[in-house]
Amino acid sequence: MTAPNFSRYVPPGVYTESVAGPSVGISTLTPSAVGIFGTTVGFRNFTDVFVVPADAAGPTPVAFGPLTKLGAADTTIVITDVNTGVVYVPVTDYAVIQDSGDDTVLDTNDDSFTFTRVLGGDLDAGATVRVTYQYTDATFFDATTFIDTFDVQDAYGPAFDSSGTLTSPLTLAAQLAFANGATEIVAVAVDYSGAPVLADLQEALAKLNDIESIAVVVPATGDNTVFGSVSSHVNLQSANRMERRAIVGVDGSTTPVSSATRITYAEAVANRRVMMVSPATVKYFSTAANLEVTIAGYFMAAALAGIAVSQGVALPLTRKFLAGFASIPEVLSEQQKNTEATSGLCVIEQLRSGQIRIRHGVTTDPTSLYTREWTITGQEDRLAISIRNYLDSSGVIGSVISNTTLASVKAQVIGALGILQDNGDIQAWRNIQTRQLINNPDVIQVQFEWQASIPLNYILVRYSIDLTTGDVTQTQISTPTSPQG
Repeated sequence: MTAPNFSRYVPPGVYTESVAGPSVGISTLTPSAVGIFGTTVGFRNFTDVFVVPADAAGPTPVAFGPLTKLGAADTTIVITDVNTGVVYVPVTDYAVIQDSGDDTVLDTNDDSFTFTRVLGGDLDAGATVRVTYQYTDATFFDATTFIDTFDVQDAYGPAFDSSGTLTSPLTLAAQLAFANGATEIVAVAVDYSGAPVLADLQEALAKLNDIESIAVVVPATGDNTVFGSVSSHVNLQSANRMERRAIVGVDGSTTPVSSATRITYAEAVANRRVMMVSPATVKYFSTAANLEVTIAGYFMAAALAGIAVSQGVALPLTRKFLAGFASIPEVLSEQQKNTEATSGLCVIEQLRSGQIRIRHGVTTDPTSLYTREWTITGQEDRLAISIRNYLDSSGVIGSVISNTTLASVKAQVIGALGILQDNGDIQAWRNIQTRQLINNPDVIQVQFEWQASIPLNYILVRYSIDLTTGDVTQTQISTPTSPQG
């Protein structure tokens, strides 16, 4: 409704007018990806198709190629005739020309390959050939985003070979995260020679830095030496406005990792942003080998991460079921499970029905309810991200502070908090205040209190036995007389 023109006469009364308020749509770009780093088969597969060119005068064979992908392993190159299926023989039918690339060092990930046919061999000019090979170029170890489990397998190879041997932990971890609800994976393959060491794992972890889409990080390794680096990573990224958490686990598939050792690891981390799963092993059915295999506990961490990013931040992980696993071979007493949870381990258990579930979604910092419960830190992160995105989208930064600025900023924060509350991301908020700092007048401070959604972990039922019915009935008992003699 438009206010009347008061330059002309209007009757006395109250008039209303609708005006645009300082409100913007809240950004929905909150992190929801799982960042996973781990080892793989170490190569990718590719196929090129070439037509062998005619010889030059002489005759001199003309090179064909180069291979599309750099970093091919020369021992894996196979050249086949597309039409006849004949597999050509190196040296006899064709020669390989390897270029060392920019680093001038052979057999590194920037090498390129071309080929020439050998005169007198079976490879003829004009033949159409298919060149298959394995390669590892520089991009193989970059952070790569996936939205489909099959793309992960294409990139890093199958998780298992035909004998049931785990060949790509990164592939399996990503598959389990997808199976449990993740819709986006940011994966990093660890670059190493021999066996990966801490420095290799740290280098891969660092490639997840500053990727805004990542909400939870999972190391696809049970090497406990990297847990401290993961803890520091999530703390630093969160401090740099890239709020994230991590879920880790150990590997008892080859060498057992005792409950006491797992407790020691959790107590060493002691971070509300890091969850550590227990036990150390779980059974998994490998379709590639058609048999059940024992795999590491850290694969359950990947599954938990999938659940965590797929549900609301306020919804507890406690009692949620994990998909993709066959059974848990390690049996712990209820008392030991309690000891683990008290020490900061998130216990995964198997029910009599066979279902596998999270016993209690606790972090490695069980100091208080607010540090112990995984979802409370998640709510705090969502709160920070949403309000920051809301204010950034409003365009208020870079504007001039006026006598309406405090009210405008306050209204925008109220709008953000209202949406968070409506979505169930937080329980409530109150006492919002804004002020311009005297010592730093270009700073507007907003302060408020918020209430987290507390998970329902316990129900106490109290009862007693009531020996009365509320009614009193008097019964008269007659004594029989002795018969007369």
